[in-house]
Amino acid sequence: MLKTIATLSAFLSVSVFATQSPSSLQSACADAQTGFARGFVGYVTRLVSEPEFAVARNSLRIKAAPAADVRYVTDDALCARVGKAVEREFGQPTAARIFVVRVGSVIWAEDSTITAGEFGAGIIFDSTLTTVLSKPFR
Repeated sequence: MLKTIATLSAFLSVSVFATQSPSSLQSACADAQTGFARGFVGYVTRLVSEPEFAVARNSLRIKAAPAADVRYVTDDALCARVGKAVEREFGQPTAARIFVVRVGSVIWAEDSTITAGEFGAGIIFDSTLTTVLSKPFR
């Protein structure tokens, strides 16, 4: 009987540890080589650098910038900070890996687990990650 209780106790301890809530995990940068990451960078690049997207830029509260200013973020410490800011703003845990692009002082993040119907939800912050400029869907 004691052996059964000890075994059950060990199993429950492992189960509780293995089922940590996602919000207790730290986000990191998603792989820049994925198709989604490349498409995300391409989309942001066109949006900020091409004149025909001026109305869209204005609605998102971001400025025009040269294509060379668009950078995919690979710094896991920054992605972890962005992940916490995304969680704060959307009120739900983020994916273990998030997509982050920096354009000058603007940080645009997208998380594959946060959607609005068929559209992915993103969020655009200022460089301090305290001010939300917009929450685009694409």
